[in-house]
Amino acid sequence: MLDAHARRLRRVRARRRVIVPLAVGTIVVAAVLVGIGWPTVFVLMGTFLVLAILGCEGFVREDDAERPRPDTALEVAVVVGVEITSWAHAEQEMHDVRVIARPLGSATDQLVHGYRRFPAARGCRIAPGMVFGFRRYPTMAHLVWIEPDVDPLALVGLRAGTEEALRSGGEDAEVESVAIEDEPDGDWWVTAVEVRTGNGERLTERTHRLPEELAQFGTGERVRIVRDGSACLIVPRTF
Repeated sequence: MLDAHARRLRRVRARRRVIVPLAVGTIVVAAVLVGIGWPTVFVLMGTFLVLAILGCEGFVREDDAERPRPDTALEVAVVVGVEITSWAHAEQEMHDVRVIARPLGSATDQLVHGYRRFPAARGCRIAPGMVFGFRRYPTMAHLVWIEPDVDPLALVGLRAGTEEALRSGGEDAEVESVAIEDEPDGDWWVTAVEVRTGNGERLTERTHRLPEELAQFGTGERVRIVRDGSACLIVPRTF
């Protein structure tokens, strides 16, 4: 769902690639006609008429509708970058941001991106390391639909490939330590995050994570977890 300013800019560039050659061709034809003896007044009137039509075409407003939500499977991705795309073109005190992310388990060159809006007064709170749900457009390789308001517990289930642990609900915990336990799988590291629950119990989550996710696991940081037997699953930060 490309933001409005980006869609408008893309249309303007596409029109220029058509209109400019046509305008230049019209002027060349007019010069040739005058050179071979056609009445100058009629040639100039025809030239101005064609140029006026081409100029008006550049201002015709097309349908600015966003791409519809695709009916594809919900997937999970980790934010690796954000780019504000409309600082100078805010509409209704809202800004557009392009969210760049890595789907779970993907290679370095398999980035996806989608667009969201945020209030200018509040600022953009989307940061690297956050997790979100998305759906792929069947005909697009990298542009995706960012699914709004996905339950973080649903993201936990998709990432862990299980729904059993989600039935227990969540509880607060505090990060005790973070350790890398194995060789990386591409950019994904087997990370063990040990947490301490409110009753002093220590639990560990082991999963593949990107380096961007590790900043949120500083010692003493508060996190939300769900139990998974003698281990746990950490509820991700999302937006």
